[in-house]
Amino acid sequence: GSCTLAPGIFVNDLGIPFTSVLLKPGATGCGAVDGSFTPTDYKAIHFIGYVPALKVTPDGEHMLHRRAILSFGVVQITDSRCASVPDTEQAKIQDWTTWLSGTPHGCGCAMWLHPTRFTAADVPGVNDEVHGIIKETGRRKIFESRLPRDGFAIGGKTTIVDFQVALFYSWDNKILDIGMTRYAKYSEFVRNALK
Repeated sequence: GSCTLAPGIFVNDLGIPFTSVLLKPGATGCGAVDGSFTPTDYKAIHFIGYVPALKVTPDGEHMLHRRAILSFGVVQITDSRCASVPDTEQAKIQDWTTWLSGTPHGCGCAMWLHPTRFTAADVPGVNDEVHGIIKETGRRKIFESRLPRDGFAIGGKTTIVDFQVALFYSWDNKILDIGMTRYAKYSEFVRNALK
């Protein structure tokens, strides 16, 4: 699913060995398509039961969030374009991944899908035009305003942040049908990230 896109691109691009298990959503959560575990089994691994987890040790230790999975992947490699970055860049990666874990979902996507969350229905002047402005703010300012001009999130080279930013572009373009190509800076950024 969409939540696994950035980690999937990341581990494939870096050649980190992993085995994926396709999940099938159901009324009580996700179970394995191949039947190797049920939704109840999966909730014992991940309390939410719908989003990806990565088993990282034979005895069953798991990473449960995209940011943790990507960060864990970085420490597994020593000779790639994403590893061995200076401390300041590591801090910037943490800054970006923290921001990405909340702001684009909570504000950007919510502003597009549910602009009424950002207004009060009983305030005079709140109408479809105001909601349109909120939608455009969510699309444009959330990402376009933060992206650097060199086409990379941090330090002029690909990091795990670039994969996550590409994920949100994919969601916005394909799932929400926003038509992201009109945002030239964001589109160029994603083209660089996916090279």
